[in-house]
Amino acid sequence: MNEAKLRTVILSGLSYSGKSHYLAILNSLEAFSGFACVSADYFRSQILGDRWTALAEQRVFREAVWFEIKKNLVIGRGSVILEMVLKTQRDHWRPLTTAVQDAFWHLRDFTGECRLAGKEETHSYDVHLKAITLFNDLESLERRIQRRLEQVQQKGNVTGTNIFDLKSFSAKSGINVFELPTLRQSLYIDTSDESPEAVEQNIREITEFVFENKTTADQELRCERAELFLNQLKSAAVCA
Repeated sequence: MNEAKLRTVILSGLSYSGKSHYLAILNSLEAFSGFACVSADYFRSQILGDRWTALAEQRVFREAVWFEIKKNLVIGRGSVILEMVLKTQRDHWRPLTTAVQDAFWHLRDFTGECRLAGKEETHSYDVHLKAITLFNDLESLERRIQRRLEQVQQKGNVTGTNIFDLKSFSAKSGINVFELPTLRQSLYIDTSDESPEAVEQNIREITEFVFENKTTADQELRCERAELFLNQLKSAAVCA
């Protein structure tokens, strides 16, 4: 029986860190063609809309996202890429990790039940959870907010964004509670440089991380830089 590796890839980071942009590029690559894409923004708009929501409602929304991941892993038996702002260990990373672990055990049960029922199943399944954290500096954040403002003025608010300056970024991005992941398989990507060469290099690193478990030697320094940028953004948002 062959072992099939199912990957759950998480693209996390604050608003304007580049999650949607990088997800679009990854979705265009042949290597990621078999991945189901789970966009938290889509689920939020479908379940919660753009109104004020209570914490209880937000928990239900997150549970819907975790279920969608499990459904794709267990029922679809395929890899998943999730784009979502995962803010805290308690409310985001731990429940996500539990959902992926549940999927692994469901797949073990599935394989065993197929064997007992005499059904032909040529694969056993292993599930890998990989976290990719996108981060950027204050200058690039301000640049991207300004660019989004110009787009809204020209074409309307087609993306439904509600962050138009550092003050609204502070209030709505979750920066005050945002925690970096503690997963063993983590990759940090600085998206501040938007040049084609920098983006291409970042995509290459992401692809090698997902499929070959390769990481750059400076990951510890990148984690420290992500912490530094996070603190700078917090300070700037408070002063806005």
